[in-house]
Amino acid sequence: MIVSVVGTIGKTAIVPKSFAGCNLVRATALIDIEDELMSKWVKYYFDSPCGQSYIEQNLNTTVQPTLNIKSLVEMPIPIRDTTEMEKNVLLLSALDEKIEVNRQINDNLLAQAKVIKKQWVATNEDGYEMLPLADVAAINPDTYSPKEAWEYVNYLDTSSITDGFIADVTLFLQARNYQAEQGEKSQQAMAYSQRCVLIKSTLVLSAIHCPICLRPPGLRT
Repeated sequence: MIVSVVGTIGKTAIVPKSFAGCNLVRATALIDIEDELMSKWVKYYFDSPCGQSYIEQNLNTTVQPTLNIKSLVEMPIPIRDTTEMEKNVLLLSALDEKIEVNRQINDNLLAQAKVIKKQWVATNEDGYEMLPLADVAAINPDTYSPKEAWEYVNYLDTSSITDGFIADVTLFLQARNYQAEQGEKSQQAMAYSQRCVLIKSTLVLSAIHCPICLRPPGLRT
């Protein structure tokens, strides 16, 4: 079993036998457990809210979030009788397998959708009137004023967009003060200075690095 201990901390995986002999990066710790049942039990405990809570409470955040090996060594692991552990591990393993199957199905459907879209575009190029984008859409049409007393901003970066889908946004509290407190180069200040607002059905097009802000609830609609 391996667990990430630097950066994105607490991610776990059971290493297949085919990977035996591979080198680990320094951001990953090896937890050597020979028994397969115990290895999966420990992994699922690491993945649980209790395991993740222990990891978060023992992080060293002086420079970069890091989980010290000493904290791993001292991490308490609940041990049950073999029969109960086996039942729980079998159930969680079955769920993992189902999740993986669903992920593969989704990836396959997404790949098919991309192929269909490309084929549709290629076979329907004729019979259209070509117009400038400005004739059918407004570019950055809505902004909010720095004078507005909003308390937070939902920050959307191009890193949040994968394969045409918005995965997540980052919430910044008291965003009006970030520009002064953090400086012009901070991510918060970039969100503050950009002042773009998204609405439903908005098309987002990246231009190298274009942070976009979603209007907080309660402001203009």
